[in-house]
Amino acid sequence: MFTSFQIRVPLLFKVLLCMTKGLEFDQVIIPQVTDRKCNSDIDRSMFYVSATRAMHKLTLTFVGMKSKQF
Repeated sequence: MFTSFQIRVPLLFKVLLCMTKGLEFDQVIIPQVTDRKCNSDIDRSMFYVSATRAMHKLTLTFVGMKSKQF
């Protein structure tokens, strides 16, 4: 007799910001967030799209002082 069971293996996907539109992930990590990277409307729009892809957990990393924008 066979028994069925599920093994959950965490997967890591590295994708470009421009490729995240329309996708959803359990957790999203956006590294090295700075106000220099989000200084134009297009950059802010791409950041918004990336941040809203997280269904359960969003992690932002930065180096130095925390920006007033975030």
